Amino acid sequence: MADPDHLSKLRQGVDAWNAWRKTEDVIPDLREAHLSEANLSKANLSNAYLSRANLSGANLNEANLEGTYLNNAYLSNAYLSEADLREADLREANLSCANLSVAKLRQANFSEANLSRANLSLAFLEGAYLNRANLRRANLRGATFGGADLWGAGLARRFPASVYLDRA
Repeated sequence: MADPDHLSKLRQGVDAWNAWRKTEDVIPDLREAHLSEANLSKANLSNAYLSRANLSGANLNEANLEGTYLNNAYLSNAYLSEADLREADLREANLSCANLSVAKLRQANFSEANLSRANLSLAFLEGAYLNRANLRRANLRGATFGGADLWGAGLARRFPASVYLDRA
């Protein structure tokens, strides 16, 4: 369960949340929080616990989610364009139809995650763990996968020519 004080602070708005994060040395606990449709654009959620949280349809545009724990989170239809998810734990998360375009996903763990129909165009997935992830019908145009672990990933079709599997 989410810490009620942390959840209350987040519901005060992104500006209040980010100011609080600058003054408090705390790891936010938002596990199992119901944040569907929330506007968390530009929120500092780095290193937060968001396991099993419902973020469906949430706006996380340009949010800082670096090192965040999102395993088993529900992010279907979430807007994560340009979000920083480097080294985030997204194991078994549902990201179906999520917009992750231009997101920083370097070394993020998407093991067994559902990324079906997700928009990963121009996303940076260098060193990401995508083993057994569902990438069927995902938009991968211009995405970079250098050093990514794609073992057992569900890819219904071959990568388009604009997907970069290795660094140039």
